[in-house]
Amino acid sequence: MHAETSTGALTPVKELSRLAHDAGALFLLDAVTSLGGCPVAIDDWQVDAVYSGTQKCLSCPPGLAPISFSPRAMEVITGRKTKVQSWYLDMNFLASYWGSERVYHHTAPISMNYGLHEALRLVVEEGLEARWARHRQAHESLKAGLAKLGLSITSQEGHSFGNSTPSACRTARTRPAYAVGCSATLASRSAPALAR
Repeated sequence: MHAETSTGALTPVKELSRLAHDAGALFLLDAVTSLGGCPVAIDDWQVDAVYSGTQKCLSCPPGLAPISFSPRAMEVITGRKTKVQSWYLDMNFLASYWGSERVYHHTAPISMNYGLHEALRLVVEEGLEARWARHRQAHESLKAGLAKLGLSITSQEGHSFGNSTPSACRTARTRPAYAVGCSATLASRSAPALAR
């Protein structure tokens, strides 16, 4: 997991990828939270398979899962000797969508594709660097606000990402249970302050 929402942690992906490859394994990355909110350098990090979701930092309706496979991962997928148990997860079958033959796997969610297209248009309009800076600024503002309440982010300095969920944290004033979702550590004396 590249970025973990509830703790605010950002994983050192390049180092973990190297460890996986040193052990002869493929490296899979969960970029559901990070895609669009901070750099996701899958080629530089030598990620073999990565998946994301549209509902986090892409600011798109949920329901789509962008995926990508390295050439090494595709060799493993296409070289499978055992049958995939679920046609739904058969990557060979899904990959045939990009070939010259017409295959049918599922009905494409057209409205979600239009939503993703618009969300990506907005990402391009804002620019990736500006978008990442905006998420970093929101993260720093959240940390400062939580510190005033006697709360802290649980991730270590240098290993946190700038896309914690600010809407959940605004709601934290009326619903203390959200404090965990805001990457905060509650001090028992601070809990009543959140309910105000």
